[in-house]
Amino acid sequence: MAIRYLQDITVNNEITVGPTATHNQRVSILSTSLTYHSGGTTKGNVFLSGSTLMLNSGASSGGTIQFGAPATYVQSVYIQGGTLDVDSFINVGGGIIKMEEVGTNVSTSILSFESVGGGSTVLLGDVDDGDTVERIDLKVMGASNIKLIDDEITFNSASVIFGGSLPTGTATKFIGLNNSNEVTRRTASQFRSDLGVGTGTGTVTSVAVSAGTGISISGSPITTSGTITVTNSAPDQTVALSAGTGISISGTYPNFTITNSSPSSGGTMSNWKLTADSGGTATIDDAETVDIAGGTNITTSRSGNTVTINTSATTNTGTVTSVALTTGTGLDGGGTITTSGTFSLTLDLSELTDMTAAMTGSDEFIVLDSGAERRKAANEIGLSIFNNDSGFTTNTGTVTSVAASAGTGISISGSPITSSGTLTITNSSPDTGLPAILNTLGVPSLTTGITAAEIRSLIGAGTGSGSVTSVGLTVAAGLDVSGSPITGSGSFALALDLSEFTDMTGGMIGTDEFIVLDGGNERRKAANEIGLSIFDNDSGFVTSSGVTSIGITAGTGISVSGSPVTGSGSITVTNSSPDTGLPAILNTAGSASLTIGITAAEIRTLIGAGTGSGSVTSVGITAGTGISVSGSPVTGSGSITVTNSAPDQTVALSAGTGISISGTYPNFTITNSSPSSGGTMSTWKLTADSGGTATIDDAETVDIAGGTNITTVRSGNTVTINTSATTNTGTVTSVGITAGTGISVSGSPVTSSGSITVTNSSPDTGVPAILSNGSTPSLNTGITGAEVRSLIGAGTGSGTMTGLGTANTLAKFTGNTALGNSEITDTGSVIKMGTQADPTLYLDTVNKKVGFRTQSPSAAFDVNGTIKVANDLNVSTQGFYVNGASDFIKAANYGQGNYFGITSSENQPKYYGAFGNAGKFVEAKRIETIKITSTALNSAESADGKIIIPAPGANSVLWPQSIFIYRGVGNAGSGWSTGTNAGANFFFCDGSSCGTANRKVIAIIAGGVCGSSGEWFWGRPVPLPTINENPNVRWNGLKNKPLRFRTSTNISSATMDWYVRIEYLKINVTAGFTSNVDSTIT
Repeated sequence: MAIRYLQDITVNNEITVGPTATHNQRVSILSTSLTYHSGGTTKGNVFLSGSTLMLNSGASSGGTIQFGAPATYVQSVYIQGGTLDVDSFINVGGGIIKMEEVGTNVSTSILSFESVGGGSTVLLGDVDDGDTVERIDLKVMGASNIKLIDDEITFNSASVIFGGSLPTGTATKFIGLNNSNEVTRRTASQFRSDLGVGTGTGTVTSVAVSAGTGISISGSPITTSGTITVTNSAPDQTVALSAGTGISISGTYPNFTITNSSPSSGGTMSNWKLTADSGGTATIDDAETVDIAGGTNITTSRSGNTVTINTSATTNTGTVTSVALTTGTGLDGGGTITTSGTFSLTLDLSELTDMTAAMTGSDEFIVLDSGAERRKAANEIGLSIFNNDSGFTTNTGTVTSVAASAGTGISISGSPITSSGTLTITNSSPDTGLPAILNTLGVPSLTTGITAAEIRSLIGAGTGSGSVTSVGLTVAAGLDVSGSPITGSGSFALALDLSEFTDMTGGMIGTDEFIVLDGGNERRKAANEIGLSIFDNDSGFVTSSGVTSIGITAGTGISVSGSPVTGSGSITVTNSSPDTGLPAILNTAGSASLTIGITAAEIRTLIGAGTGSGSVTSVGITAGTGISVSGSPVTGSGSITVTNSAPDQTVALSAGTGISISGTYPNFTITNSSPSSGGTMSTWKLTADSGGTATIDDAETVDIAGGTNITTVRSGNTVTINTSATTNTGTVTSVGITAGTGISVSGSPVTSSGSITVTNSSPDTGVPAILSNGSTPSLNTGITGAEVRSLIGAGTGSGTMTGLGTANTLAKFTGNTALGNSEITDTGSVIKMGTQADPTLYLDTVNKKVGFRTQSPSAAFDVNGTIKVANDLNVSTQGFYVNGASDFIKAANYGQGNYFGITSSENQPKYYGAFGNAGKFVEAKRIETIKITSTALNSAESADGKIIIPAPGANSVLWPQSIFIYRGVGNAGSGWSTGTNAGANFFFCDGSSCGTANRKVIAIIAGGVCGSSGEWFWGRPVPLPTINENPNVRWNGLKNKPLRFRTSTNISSATMDWYVRIEYLKINVTAGFTSNVDSTIT
């Protein structure tokens, strides 16, 4: 069909294109619509309705409008400049909706419909692989309520509502919001912990048990789970009654009968009296105690029935004519008192020599240790005890500013200093006063215009010289004095008491001074002159400057970027595996709420929680002593039964003869109804150093009287014994001898040292009338017996002595004409002097033994005590000799080879002798011989080797000095190294194992020596650690380590033994080194 273009045609209603209306197809163009007709039927319209272009398929309902080409073509429909409104739905045949990517002509699938498992699934976003859709926002009223970004979902709404029916399965995971409103996934137990709930339904939150009388409780209360222990703290105890003298008991617990089986008729003595020089008389009743107390210079001691009274005083009376007190460094005061007065001493530590040298760790401070004065080395004082007002830290720090503030009378310039500079401090108000007393070339003089009277008035002095009648000593804080005042004679006792110093409550400054001991000398030392390095750095101060790097390591589900930071920067931590579940419990404006569709019962069921708020899950009770428990523990509900399995039993007491009992259990009063009419004591005896023994009867008075220089005072039952003697021992300043008739003296007196010569200036020149040659006396020629009797007034009679004695006891005069026993006995085989169990002298004439203070001498001369020899001690012509004048000892037979190389066992040396402090003999060095058997040689290659000298003990070391070896004949064994290669060695181990690195070798024997045949000797001084004797080796870790021996190779078939003789020291590190310093080099 041809189309003809018409010009200037006006159509009022319709233009028909195609056949006429009677034909099958045509297109009618009306003024408001375009209609397509086919077969006489309208197939569709395109028309305008208002401002809307509408398409109609021609049917009133249903039908399809297609855009583009047939299905076999691929074409697109574009809607530009407007919107596409769909009243019902859009049917996409392929199930995919695509859109162009922004800025390109490439289409991207953003919506996909798929059939999964018989249902339909809508996929948004990353529908096709490789697309660029990374984020989907679901917006309501312009605001994004749900955002889907990669694997993260963000909800901006306050709640999430889940519709539909709930699943029937049991949930095992839960979703909740944390404090950052992040969705987290939790297990049932974690969820219960978050909610603070348990698995029970009870409401109990705490179970406690209170202890009644006789019950103790531990483990109470229980707020979660646990056990309460109930103990019978006062269980029934079996009562046992023991019968004393005069008491009989019958019956068994808890019923007893107590009987007085021997009621006393009373002793004959009810009291006695005690008196002294003063204080009157006291009556001492039955069971009272008499105290014989020591007074001034008197002490008493009791041993058995004997009280010994001693005095520390001497019989020197002396007369003080002048007392002088001179003070040394650190003390002010003193002077001279010639009659009486009081010294005043003041502690003045400023007089101590200033310690200009730097302190060391061993220098000592004077400290108060709970009120006691002690010395403490600086390196033993931890810095942590001080007030760290300087703000020391474990870092070195950097001072950025130094400033000074001016006080009264001070001006300051140059403050603060922030880098470097100088502070100038000026005394703006210096003292302008003039002294009243001047020192002119060592002579004091008054300043012009000042009079002596003004000075005396000012200081309260007078013009008199006075006369001292009493000497007293007053001391200031830091000193204690006793024995003041002295009115006749005596001594002051001074003690340092630094606890009296006023506590320094103010903060210390650098110029404040410590009192220290510098090598034993007391000195002052300013705080700012004491280096911290000498102290014990127990606070751990270090010189590090701080952290230089901060890093974070990513764990599972975490990614980290920007780590580490070494200067400045930020570290980003990302949750690379966030939980994408939906929460069942939400955090709504700080309040917890359930997600729609979730019930509280479902949550409780899911996490195993009950409806109660209790936290107790288990309650148990443990039975203590005397308690039995059943029904424990209770984990849900139930009862626990606690029973006292040892209940208290009532004790019943029955009164026997002479006994009355009152009261009821558990309080009884037992009374002796037939008490004694007196004490059990009739008499007692009193004795002393002399005077024998006296019997003290009832009501007698004992007088403890004072003797020479002794007085006694009674107060109550106490007698105090005092002495007027002093403790002065006196000091001889002059010794002189006055010559009597026939005596001449020279060199007298001696005031310091010297000799006095006494000469008989009229010696006797007569001849003796009676001679004796050591046995029988005889008359000298020309002398008769009558002349001698006449000379001495003797007669020719044989006067009579009377007295009784004991057999074998030497007699002594007990009076002018009476004889009695002495303390010397002679049995014919034993002579004793003294009656004690350990007599002063015991002579065994049969066995020829002498004992002092012993009746069983084990040697020819046995002394059970101390021997003091005033002059020399000489045994067997100086076989052992002690010189009393020059203080040396000597053994004459030694040092001449007499005992050298003797083969008997007792002459083999085992120790070297030495002299310790104060001349004490000590064992300095050990000589030990060790046998290493052939069996030991065949198994000595192990790393640990064989121990030949055991470990010396804690803090001690062994130090060998020489090794000498003898090996006999036999098979040396096979496997030894050859030549100068190491065959065997002696060593220490400085670790828990004895590997090569831990061996400290002190001596090596070449393999050529060890493997050689025949008898040989080998020795050398040690330690020499290598065969080449290279001493450039140090040892560490030797404390408490044994000396070991090992072979360098595996040895077999050895049949000969080694004999190793070792000389070694055993030294304790503290006793032998650190506490045994003879001199110090600084």
